[in-house]
Amino acid sequence: MGNRLQFVNGVEITFNHELAGPVRIGVRPESVRLTPQGAFRGRITHIEPLGDGTNISVEIGAAEPFRLKVSDQLNLRTGNEIAFDILPDQMMLFDADDRLVGLGPINELAV
Repeated sequence: MGNRLQFVNGVEITFNHELAGPVRIGVRPESVRLTPQGAFRGRITHIEPLGDGTNISVEIGAAEPFRLKVSDQLNLRTGNEIAFDILPDQMMLFDADDRLVGLGPINELAV
């Protein structure tokens, strides 16, 4: 598989370690940044205002909605299109057996 991961939208991330076999990506909801120039785009399907921010579910064409958390109380509505970036150094990689095999593109392979 090499050390590159390509998303369905064409975004590619290069890791400093080899990835062997299929991997699943884990991204914590707070490891995302809303930005109009974001590499990922989707439609908001659910908004949950909280005291310390807002949880947002976004349909991006994956099997499940993508969840993100923003620290601000924003004026967003279900159905709005938004753009965001995933902070790559915050990604978690899991193998087919759901074992953690890597953290972000700059960390060593987990044992």
